[in-house]
Amino acid sequence: MNKLITCASVAAVGAAALQAQSVEGAAVTKPWSVSAKLRGFYDDNYATTPKDAFPGSPGKESSWGFNIAPTVSVNILRDITTIGVEYTYDLRWYEARTDNEIDQTHKADLNIGHMFSDRFRVDLTDSFVYSDEPSVIAENKGFYNTYYRTENNNLRNYAGIAFTGSLTEQLGTRIGYSNGYYDYEENGPGSRSALLDRLEHLISADLRWTFQTTTVGLLGYQFGIVDYTSNDLLTNPAWYPVGTVIPKAEVRNQQSHYIFVGADHKFTPEFGAAARAGVQIADYPDAVDGMEDNIVTPYVDVALTYNYADGSRVQIGVKNELIATDVALPYVGTGSLEPATSSQLATSVYGAIIHKITPKLRGMVRAGWQHGSFQGGYFDGESDDYFALDINATYSFNQYVGAEIGYAYDNLCSDLPYREFDRNRFYFGIIAKY
Repeated sequence: MNKLITCASVAAVGAAALQAQSVEGAAVTKPWSVSAKLRGFYDDNYATTPKDAFPGSPGKESSWGFNIAPTVSVNILRDITTIGVEYTYDLRWYEARTDNEIDQTHKADLNIGHMFSDRFRVDLTDSFVYSDEPSVIAENKGFYNTYYRTENNNLRNYAGIAFTGSLTEQLGTRIGYSNGYYDYEENGPGSRSALLDRLEHLISADLRWTFQTTTVGLLGYQFGIVDYTSNDLLTNPAWYPVGTVIPKAEVRNQQSHYIFVGADHKFTPEFGAAARAGVQIADYPDAVDGMEDNIVTPYVDVALTYNYADGSRVQIGVKNELIATDVALPYVGTGSLEPATSSQLATSVYGAIIHKITPKLRGMVRAGWQHGSFQGGYFDGESDDYFALDINATYSFNQYVGAEIGYAYDNLCSDLPYREFDRNRFYFGIIAKY
């Protein structure tokens, strides 16, 4: 739900560092901080209802409401160890709802870094979310495998550990492991659980060669596993002839090999680029007859960052890889069971800019576009196009109190029926930090 204020945007992938501070000048000068946001808002499609909703379902619904979101942060800085902990509680009340008028989100982040020496370092991270907004569930990844709000809260957790070392003055390495856990409360055939409950693992290793102080080249490899954990069927058996065997979620289990080269380069102290390009080879070991069991696709991850003035910066980027999808089988029976769609090839382009207009006034614009092509099954070759925009202005009265106003827009165009929607959100409020 936080994404009412910071837009459900693919730009979250590379623009996490572009989040505007709540209050200008509220620098970290103590090991803890507290902040709170109180906002009024208008949401013209809070349920993310498709334009061509299923017959008999409620249409697009809008609502005014208010939002309160307190945050507590703790930062411990030592000579060789840093620890950061942050927890946010987000409550949102919708005046137009007749029941279940309150949404709640819990979000907790942990970051630990430790230097064994000048040459060796280890970092641990964990990010936990319990929410019903898909943009919040996926915000660290930035890629959207589902765009729709659910009636139930859902759990997501990202965790990772990475070891970075310098083997010589020029040769270095980075070895890491991360996982993502998704658990949706909506159960049953064709439910969110059937389509998206999963445990993701990613093992990575690369070698890095420093050509000069501004340029580092690398050769990398990653091994990824996507293990779908639900025992539910991928679609409703009542839509098919009696005796039709409906597959379970496990038929979409995936194993991927990523092989890539890359470089990090500083054109100037303020302008830098990071690029990775290679190939992703995905196998589906539990695929049934007719399903895609092997997909080879380009793997691309490029980002440019430019700090062009004090308090002002811009970032743009692009990423291409296979992701999970909430599309598997047709919504209604087609007479015979089709193979399931295995995944979605997502190409995402994002951009974000923060500009310090005056010492007290700051503006932010973020935008992202994701083109997702379904791989295999009845919908093979069909696609989604998702666009998101977030515009925000923050005015700081002093280092503790400020005000903000903003607008967020989401639009999904799809080749599939009962899927397209748009959503406009306006908000205004006060923010405080101590």
